Amino acid sequence: MIRRRGVGAALMLPASVLVLAFLALPLLLVFRYSLNRFVPGQFMVEALTLDNYVKVATDPYYASVLKTTLLMAIAVTASCLLIGFPAAQYLARTSVRFKAVLILAVILPLFVGNAVRAAGWMVEFGLEGIVNYLMAVLAPSAAPHTFL
Repeated sequence: MIRRRGVGAALMLPASVLVLAFLALPLLLVFRYSLNRFVPGQFMVEALTLDNYVKVATDPYYASVLKTTLLMAIAVTASCLLIGFPAAQYLARTSVRFKAVLILAVILPLFVGNAVRAAGWMVEFGLEGIVNYLMAVLAPSAAPHTFL
């Protein structure tokens, strides 16, 4: 039993080293950079100060950004659950012969690059995009909305 634990630990060692090297160390480096002093016009001023954290905690601008970010995260999470959960249940319980095609339709967008995905969002939500066009058809008096 003890020998199996040693083998398991040895097998986990390469993955643990990679996680440490590519995730933990860069996060520690970013934390160290966050302790530098901010001076406008200069890239980084070496220091060990908590001034940046005090500013984030006390400045109303950062509180507003944090509030907007959290509200957007909650809205996106709720939207994904409302759309994705029923779709996942349907895919899990269906036995139609098109099940593989439906699963492919869900997975395929993940293979699209970020630039192509961003261009698609701009076509859909731009000032002259599909969403504004549909809103103009449904409510002609409404001005175009700026989504992006």
